[in-house]
Amino acid sequence: MSIREHGLEKFGRLVAQNVRQANYLAGLIDASPLLTRVAPMGLNVVAFRFEDAALTGGENDAVNRELLMRIHERGIAIPSSTMVGGRFTLRCCICNHRSRKADFDDFVAEAEKIVAELTA
Repeated sequence: MSIREHGLEKFGRLVAQNVRQANYLAGLIDASPLLTRVAPMGLNVVAFRFEDAALTGGENDAVNRELLMRIHERGIAIPSSTMVGGRFTLRCCICNHRSRKADFDDFVAEAEKIVAELTA
């Protein structure tokens, strides 16, 4: 019914918008001194984590689990998690047609702020 109401062209534009937004988020993470993208970007999915060479794998995983929990608790965004190469990873699937670039800027800035709190 949604396709009949809105048409395939509109859905195509929204999917393309989400892919562009995922590219934008990937660029923000790539530029971050605290976050690392851990998998190639697939259409609208960006996987990333905090990684500190001075910490063990388990310690880094614990920081990332806490990062995810605090992002959720503070109402910043709703990323999910996955395992990439045996490491706990945050996973953002961009699918909200109301998301704007400023939302991704805020998301990364808040994630970096939380990482700084956790590693202080």
